[in-house]
Amino acid sequence: MNVSRDAVQNLIVEAQKSLPVDVVALCNRFGIKVYEVQDWAENSGMIKKNPDGDSYSVYVNATHSKVRQRFTIAHELAHWILHRDIIGDGILDDGLYRSGLPTPVEVQANRFAADILMPKSKVNEEWQNPDCDLDSMAGIFGVSRQAMAIRLGVPL
Repeated sequence: MNVSRDAVQNLIVEAQKSLPVDVVALCNRFGIKVYEVQDWAENSGMIKKNPDGDSYSVYVNATHSKVRQRFTIAHELAHWILHRDIIGDGILDDGLYRSGLPTPVEVQANRFAADILMPKSKVNEEWQNPDCDLDSMAGIFGVSRQAMAIRLGVPL
């Protein structure tokens, strides 16, 4: 699926109107199917070009917490948006895996994933509520306490 930058941005903004962002539905809007994998010991997720050569699939570790799965799915979607040209070209068995190494590609995907799940304007708006604390913010956005603390720039 070939999607313009504006169309990508519009679909993301539309998805962000409802919190927490439904990242599986967002992937589906781009024609990307999401699958849970039961037997991955160490892997968080992967995006892979399908054999048809045109579509993509995201695989996520089913044993991880839901908030971690959501971030992983957003991370893999970020790879599709930012790095589609290197997915499926033989890199790591035709996929991009999170290796734990802070490469520029992984850092970009992590930042974009955070932007998808925790749009700054909505985070700032919610954070103005005097009843909000780190736990409630993490719940509103469907992310971990750690991810929200990083986004807000506050200690855990």
